[in-house]
Amino acid sequence: MLVCVGSSVVSIASAADELDPFEEPDDTEIFAFDPELVTVATRVAQPPSKAPNIVSVVDADQIRERGYRTLGDALRDLPGAYVWTSQEGRHLLGMRGIVSADNNKVLLLLDGIPLYDGVYTHAWIDEYLPLHQIRQIELIQGPGSAIYGTNALAGVVNIVTYLGAELEGGRVRALVGTGERVDIGVTAGDRGTFLGFEADIMAYARAFDQEGLASDLNPRGRRNVRAADPKGGVAIGTTVRFGDLTARVHHFDYHQAFLTAEQNDALDVFAGDTDGFGIFNRGTVIDVAYDWSVTKNTRIMPRITSQRHDNPGLYAFWNGAPAEGGGVDTLAITMVETEKDTRWFGGSINVESHPHEDHVFVGGLGIDQTVVLKLEDVVFSNLDATGSPSDFRAESGDKLRNAYAFATHTWTAIPQLELTFGGRIDQRLPANSDDSPTEAMFRTRISPRFAAVLRPSDAVNAKVLYGRAFRHANAREALVRGEVGEDGLYPFSSGSRDIRAEQIDTIDAEVTFQATDDLRLRAASSFSLLAGEIDKVTPPNQYQNLESTLQVITAEAEVIGTVGPVTLRGGYALTESRYNDSGPYASRRQFEIPPHMFKGRLRLQANSTWSAVILGEAYAARPRTDWVGETGLGNGDAFGLLHGTITASGLGKAENIQVQATVRNILNTEFETAVYRDEIARLTGPDDNPSARYPNGIAGETRRLLVGVEVGF
Repeated sequence: MLVCVGSSVVSIASAADELDPFEEPDDTEIFAFDPELVTVATRVAQPPSKAPNIVSVVDADQIRERGYRTLGDALRDLPGAYVWTSQEGRHLLGMRGIVSADNNKVLLLLDGIPLYDGVYTHAWIDEYLPLHQIRQIELIQGPGSAIYGTNALAGVVNIVTYLGAELEGGRVRALVGTGERVDIGVTAGDRGTFLGFEADIMAYARAFDQEGLASDLNPRGRRNVRAADPKGGVAIGTTVRFGDLTARVHHFDYHQAFLTAEQNDALDVFAGDTDGFGIFNRGTVIDVAYDWSVTKNTRIMPRITSQRHDNPGLYAFWNGAPAEGGGVDTLAITMVETEKDTRWFGGSINVESHPHEDHVFVGGLGIDQTVVLKLEDVVFSNLDATGSPSDFRAESGDKLRNAYAFATHTWTAIPQLELTFGGRIDQRLPANSDDSPTEAMFRTRISPRFAAVLRPSDAVNAKVLYGRAFRHANAREALVRGEVGEDGLYPFSSGSRDIRAEQIDTIDAEVTFQATDDLRLRAASSFSLLAGEIDKVTPPNQYQNLESTLQVITAEAEVIGTVGPVTLRGGYALTESRYNDSGPYASRRQFEIPPHMFKGRLRLQANSTWSAVILGEAYAARPRTDWVGETGLGNGDAFGLLHGTITASGLGKAENIQVQATVRNILNTEFETAVYRDEIARLTGPDDNPSARYPNGIAGETRRLLVGVEVGF
């Protein structure tokens, strides 16, 4: 039979039908207050309340009615998430007090495929992935390495795209807004029979551009440069199912401005040429999987994935005195061209078995490899036509190789209690001629997990969870290595193959209480220890494992209630994140992450056509003085933001038109975020200029208007 979930159609198979663990629900009951199904927790579809993780879901209808423009917009509205901006202009995601300069402690999946950039292995949560082709976004808070391996320390984000059967038609969506923003996308799909096999196809395409004012950069003690923050790109993709074979292709070509911390002139922000200067994210993902039903209760799924990521950049900085008559001396401009071109390949065999109605087994093994095609910086001094390669480089052909195996067993001990236990073992393998198996990066990693999900009554759902996660040193940290100078410092942040994987152990608990049909309460808490964190340390300006252990305590409370046409949601998150009393970061609170966060949502369904959503977010002062003292930028001030969207659906004779208007930052609140803490060591200034010791803040987005029209066909 078919069950409608939001705007999606999800097949629920009968007992005689075969089940696809990546797309279909299992054969257990669907909880009354759990309309969504997720695969991110175990690779078997299940309601979030049964998942052995703390899971949040945002579906396609919610993406539209809440006015999200980017993946970052969607994530920042979820409990415990804090989104800020790097000096490169990328959105950084802080989860549970765990942060990094490159989002490499959060794993990003695209239809269950790890999406790596190859160099930093970070999750880009910016605009290169369009939202119109997304069926839902699934978020795990906490460790996910027992299933997915490296990078899944603070959380896992799985982007699930449509299948043709869930569309059986298509839609065209056009959005325009302030900042000269234009965004046009189309998604279409269908299913049928071809050569006696069931066939299903979905395809999407999207192009967008933004050239006008989109953010303000307020430099400390310098001129206020009102930056253009230009960005744009295209994305295309398709998913084809033919019988038991599924093939996916995603391609994107995205560019954005390089938002530097120094603003003496607008040239420092975007170098005047938005098409040539900035950072770029060009990637192609190809994935092929086969679903082989060995027996009625067992299936084997071989899978191969290939990714090519080319992330070049070109930025300029001014390093001279003002020219006579104003402006800048162009001969004092240095340009740096970065080349970051890599290929990632992965092959795996996954198994799912239902030996008994009370037991589900999921396991697999695989191998993946990253190959450096080109990784270097080229410096152009004083606008010279010919650049000079710097010492910042890795050898073409250098590799990072990893083999793994995992297994998870879920046992329904009694109808009210499900137990999940298992784990994963990862072994990084020597792949280069100068690799030594004794180096720390080749140590075996074991990631166990345990979960107990208890449902003593229809109204109460409780979880107790334990998991371990890790992150291997990436290509930037392991393969880009310099020579130490006479002063004992490296000329740039040098990597090392003698870096062991960082590791986090986390205990979680969550209780959900459905007080009435219209009132739901949720409380959650976690305790984590992050050891061996990989970071830049100056001196000697080298990536290494920190001596300090980061201790994180979190707590969340959430209320969701409905009164007539109004639905209210309010949430509070506490994060206490601090290093212990050893190492270079001794006793410091985690940089920039607010200890208190409030998220609120009000939805009004006026009638079958009109609806309105108000989103609110508020953050307490953000810790910084532990890192720089009272001088410099200081602690980030508390601030709050308000966003609103009005939607009209079912318009036109065919009732296939939707129109909406969104205003971000309705109150035009002024706020700013700091760049990541690794810039503190690099930007040191003289004693008579304390402000130069600390990078400038990047001011947040001012009021923005976006109007959209979507037509179904």
